[in-house]
Amino acid sequence: MRGRYFTIFSVLLILIALPALSWLYLNKGADWRRAGLAEMANKKPLTQSNTELQTASGTAVILEEGEFFIASNLDASKPANNETLNKLAEQFNHQGDLTFLYLGETNVDLAEEWMQVACLESPCGDIVSQLFTENTNTALIDDSLYVRGVYDLTIPEEVLTLVEHGAILFPIEKRKKIELKRGANQ
Repeated sequence: MRGRYFTIFSVLLILIALPALSWLYLNKGADWRRAGLAEMANKKPLTQSNTELQTASGTAVILEEGEFFIASNLDASKPANNETLNKLAEQFNHQGDLTFLYLGETNVDLAEEWMQVACLESPCGDIVSQLFTENTNTALIDDSLYVRGVYDLTIPEEVLTLVEHGAILFPIEKRKKIELKRGANQ
């Protein structure tokens, strides 16, 4: 008798409860993604597309389609801001199609992922004036050169929002298919 109830309970658990819990979990993730996309829906085009910028090391960075950008002019000479920018680079350094642009003082000690561009004159100065207001210092630019969001990284909640938006916006790396070959171990 006791075994029979256990069997019925197990079958109900497997057939009803586990799929329902899985659906709730996946639905919560889908709602999170939809909410993030809705927050980034008010996108505006970057008018300085295909602009070439010179980095402090002498290399050229071109703002062109097909590449994602995180651009910041946060004062990196302050240790807390420098740490925030370096953690941001560490969070997304695995993204092959993402460029980190630091548009400010070029003698700051940032992680190597950040391309430092001195923005004292056009066209870089035009980009800074288009991207940032007095309350923002970082912008997320998608691969079609639309500004998806601007953030103030001195506020911890805005840092988390940028990380969430990046996780939603950046494509997931495609993994190689595992291929099994017969007789490969002989």
